[in-house]
Amino acid sequence: MPESILMPSQYFDTVDMKTFMMSPAPKNYLIQCSIKREKTTFGFFSKYYLMHGSRILMAGKKQAGNRTSTYAIAKTEFNIWDHGLKHTKAKTPDQLRQQLGVVVYEQNFLGSKGPRKMHVRLPEVTNGEINVIKPTSKKDGMLDMKTGFKEYYNKPPRWSEQYSAFVLNFNGRVEMPSVKNFQLVHESNEDYIVLQFGRVNKDTFT
Repeated sequence: MPESILMPSQYFDTVDMKTFMMSPAPKNYLIQCSIKREKTTFGFFSKYYLMHGSRILMAGKKQAGNRTSTYAIAKTEFNIWDHGLKHTKAKTPDQLRQQLGVVVYEQNFLGSKGPRKMHVRLPEVTNGEINVIKPTSKKDGMLDMKTGFKEYYNKPPRWSEQYSAFVLNFNGRVEMPSVKNFQLVHESNEDYIVLQFGRVNKDTFT
């Protein structure tokens, strides 16, 4: 990973939390956050909190009766949207939902015993401005575009004879093995880690 420094606290302007969370991070800065899972009882869905230190940046919970992959990451492909309306329900262009990303999983030739392959597309950022993508049909989303996005994939782990498992170097940030652990890199530079995610304990990921 190229040399970067942690993002200074003055950049964390959370007065307008929505704008803060939807804006790209300053170039060449690292943001270290964690995800805390709060389990519920009686069959209710767990809650998840995106934390920066002790500060809650975002919270999420699966909506009851939601049959789409908007939240539950269980299908081969899923999309990330803002709060707008689907093209079949929007009456004006301003009401259209914005596509914020798309993730596609590919089955490994080893099946469930091998690491999963993940490809991610995110809107391109130019001079600090995010390319706004608002599909007006099923066939003009980010997966159908030729330009206007950046593509990333999960860094392939290597097999460790010592641990008899696939491993990645998280430089001390991850403490427990998990199939959810991954590092996201750009196809042109596998050493430049854009995002990493891994288990710290039973209910916390960093």
